[in-house]
Amino acid sequence: MLPPDNLSTVTEYIKLHNITIPVLFDSGQVTASYLKLGPSTPKVYFPHAFIVDPQGTIVNDWVYSAETSDIFEGEGFAKEIDKVLAGKK
Repeated sequence: MLPPDNLSTVTEYIKLHNITIPVLFDSGQVTASYLKLGPSTPKVYFPHAFIVDPQGTIVNDWVYSAETSDIFEGEGFAKEIDKVLAGKK
């Protein structure tokens, strides 16, 4: 079992892998809220992608599946970003 990550280990990982996109580091509460976890929806599925608008509101999210593969592997995510940037949700 690996020890839990902390801000220092996450920062080191980001630098080591040259990650340039924003990374949410959370102890669980924000993630649970984003994933709408609760008694009726207790499971988490990954990979999971979110689009957050400039105001900080989640406008769409996807879990990887055959139906969403274009979001994760094709041009679908870029097209969805373009919609948000154009003001279409």
